[in-house]
Amino acid sequence: MKIKTSSKGFIGIFLPLGIIFLIAFIGLIVNLFHPDIQMKNLTKGDKISSHDSPNREYTINIYLIEGGHATVSDSIRGELVNNTNNTKKNIYWLYRENHADVEWIDDDTVVINEKKLNIHKDVYNWKKDKDLPFFY
Repeated sequence: MKIKTSSKGFIGIFLPLGIIFLIAFIGLIVNLFHPDIQMKNLTKGDKISSHDSPNREYTINIYLIEGGHATVSDSIRGELVNNTNNTKKNIYWLYRENHADVEWIDDDTVVINEKKLNIHKDVYNWKKDKDLPFFY
């Protein structure tokens, strides 16, 4: 008596697993190399300080995003709040950092950890910083 073997079982199991792996891999690549996605979806973190602009129209809230384990470091997120309409946007993100020095230069310019930003048009994203090594 011959035992019938079928490759259908092999394909039926490994093809869906391969597709799931491929989708996860593509998601990882997009996450790593498309930094704009990250700025909109950063983890909230714990607020560690707030800094009002000289005219008090804006506030920079600084959040510590804790890495939590050995392979992920802490990072700092700077959130700009427009105090007149309560809109918020991330304007600063630095990986491998756990503090922020914030100084307002004028009503429209802030320096966070030595990065000078015009709050209306500038965003600091460590993934776009050409001075940092690729695998920072």
